[in-house]
Amino acid sequence: MQKSVVKKLKQALIDIGNLQNDASQKVTLALSVSDKRHRASVKFYRGDTFNDVWQSIAKVLGATSNNSWVRLDIVQGTQVLARKLFEEKLFKITKMNFWRYGVSFDADFRTALLETEINGQAFFKPSKESRVGDGHANSWADYDRIADYLKTREPDLDVDIAQASHVWSFTTSGVFFDGQQIHTLETDGYLEKGIRKITNERETINQVISEGESYLMRQLDDAGKFVYGYFPALQRVLTSYNYLRHFSTVYALLEAAEQTKRSADFPRIKRALQWGIDHSLLKVDDAVYLSDKDELKLGSQAMLILALCKYQELSLDRTFAPVLQQAFNGIKKFWNSETGFIHVLNEDLTLKSGFRIIYYDGEAVFALCRLYELQPNDETKQLVREMLDRMVANDYGQFHDHWIA
Repeated sequence: MQKSVVKKLKQALIDIGNLQNDASQKVTLALSVSDKRHRASVKFYRGDTFNDVWQSIAKVLGATSNNSWVRLDIVQGTQVLARKLFEEKLFKITKMNFWRYGVSFDADFRTALLETEINGQAFFKPSKESRVGDGHANSWADYDRIADYLKTREPDLDVDIAQASHVWSFTTSGVFFDGQQIHTLETDGYLEKGIRKITNERETINQVISEGESYLMRQLDDAGKFVYGYFPALQRVLTSYNYLRHFSTVYALLEAAEQTKRSADFPRIKRALQWGIDHSLLKVDDAVYLSDKDELKLGSQAMLILALCKYQELSLDRTFAPVLQQAFNGIKKFWNSETGFIHVLNEDLTLKSGFRIIYYDGEAVFALCRLYELQPNDETKQLVREMLDRMVANDYGQFHDHWIA
């Protein structure tokens, strides 16, 4: 890494201030380095003065590639907790990844873990019985997994973390270098702390859209199927697949392509649409339905229409116009003029669930409005009118539905 960058990183930390922890009278810095393809390696450095600690870090940075991601965290506040109290606090957090502090199992920080290490490696686990939204996650620390990780980070470590009587919880401030620019990290807010401070919102949003589109395109294989997802903590690829998410991801890709003007992506996006059509659609008479896990859902049908409409709107390619008409014929089966929306059907078109989630309704209306823009006809307009009349009569504004908005 260039000496000028190392010098700027040092100054960025000095500008943050509060370099020495008041409780220990020590300076503790954590250096995280990634080649942008692999998980960052993390090492803690501790000494009496900032300059002493920085000398060690500067040597490492001097041998680091200029194109690396580098994060530097200063340990600023610490709280010593009896192990029982620490485990009680952990038990009461609402989700497994809502632990927002670093943790050390010794006073000298040889066993220290950044919050990002804890959450990225899933060291704190919710109980098997806990469900999102149920309140406490009943989380617990996987000491065996933590010990294995610490031994790879510090092979000569001789601390038995499972026997530690106390735990040091700590907060940090820091900076992040993305290979080009140094970013100061947020320190305020429960959810915001630790993320980059944004100074130019428009530029950042455009960058996120562009890089997000590039990422999604990399997840598409030659046939048009996505890599559905990853368990980063376990270094595993998900083997499940959700066809609703397939079409919603294609829709997101198209929305991004509209912003970035990358029309060169359209042929691969078209293959993704065709793959979804070939693998998920159920045809009954003159209608098609998106079938996912043997369910026909109003929201899935709406997303199918939205993705096909967006593709035709941007590419001017009418290849999928017949499928759109068949999808419209299918969505009519989810509407009853007397009783309103039907949310889930079985594959034989019998009722499975009258209600699943309120946002299906707005999604369906929005999809039909997009369809009417492309292919205006009285039948679509009349159906949308009936749906909107019912939504007004039942005060759908109270649900704060983003689709209606």
